[in-house]
Amino acid sequence: MANQLKNLFAADLKLVRGLFFINVFLAFLLPLFNIVPITTFGILISILIYYTLGGAGIVATFHRFHSHNSFQFKKKWIEVLFTTLGSLTGSGSALGWAAMHRLHHETPDKVGDPHAPLNGVWPTLTVKYNYHRGMWKNMKDLAAKPYLVFLHKYYFLILFIYIAVLFGMFSLLGIYYGFIIPSTITLLLSGLTNYVSHIPFLGYQRHKDGGKATNAWWMSLFNCGEGWHNNHHHNPSSFTTKEKWWEWDMAGSIIRMVKK
Repeated sequence: MANQLKNLFAADLKLVRGLFFINVFLAFLLPLFNIVPITTFGILISILIYYTLGGAGIVATFHRFHSHNSFQFKKKWIEVLFTTLGSLTGSGSALGWAAMHRLHHETPDKVGDPHAPLNGVWPTLTVKYNYHRGMWKNMKDLAAKPYLVFLHKYYFLILFIYIAVLFGMFSLLGIYYGFIIPSTITLLLSGLTNYVSHIPFLGYQRHKDGGKATNAWWMSLFNCGEGWHNNHHHNPSSFTTKEKWWEWDMAGSIIRMVKK
């Protein structure tokens, strides 16, 4: 199983990053040549989809549930639904995402950390992860879930079907506002979170055992609560990054509604 996952994800990493660049290119190209009109309604739909797929799928489920097992869903179907939502962002499978993130917490801000700013500004901001074959060693719990393995194995086929459905229902506008823009925002903010949240002068540190991770309130407005990064590194097993009443954590609020 481990070798199978290694081989699949080795290819997925390059494809995910390639898809990110394609989306960035199309996000500017299609309106530039008047192929897709920029509308207020379309932008609002994209933002809504981003916060839905990103907040419930990536942050609440890929990150806090699959990566850190910080809570349990009250219903299995919600777990499967939220995992599927995260898969539709173009960020890769939950298995690959969690494997990479767990490696980040093993060696934060050190050589071998796939997210660390020490890898360079451009690679960090453009989600060029430092792939490490040892990342699969602690994934037995997730690899034992058949639906996660299924979503991992057929990830790009599922993503293609989602894009095809968007096109069938709303033509090119559906792909642009339903996938290209939300996916671009998701991956851009993932890169920004990885970089900004580990630069000391761009935030503040409440907990010294949180490494170089910082809290930045303004990042939390955009990344669904992940900006309280020092709080998270201090206590990664918590389902919320919120410690003070004024620390807004959208993903934590979603989790409160669906956890046991």
